[in-house]
Amino acid sequence: MKIARRQFLHLAAGAAFLPALSVPFSALAQPATKAVPGGIFRCAREPHLKSEDASFPTAIIFTNRTRDNISLFWLDYRGERVAYKTLRSGEAYTQRTYISHPWVIVGPHGACRKIVLPGSTTRTVTIE
Repeated sequence: MKIARRQFLHLAAGAAFLPALSVPFSALAQPATKAVPGGIFRCAREPHLKSEDASFPTAIIFTNRTRDNISLFWLDYRGERVAYKTLRSGEAYTQRTYISHPWVIVGPHGACRKIVLPGSTTRTVTIE
């Protein structure tokens, strides 16, 4: 578990990417204290992410401050995108979710802008 703890601390420190995981993602998303900070990650990590379980609920507040429509996708248990919501310019939306469920923020042409992994408390994500 030393590897998992080191990787979790890397995430907690605000890392911009997830390192190659040698333990299940859920081990990082659910430490013994359940106090998970969450984070914003590069789109290159998308192929390596998927939802792990639905044990610890939380919420994310997304706010679109761009001029474009922005789409929100949940990464399911196979790592596949599932469309949830399109935000118009200036719109905000609260999504109930779980701490091990990644969300992909996608621009108007379908390209990933960033990935959000929610923390154990409500997280606010402003898209600019």
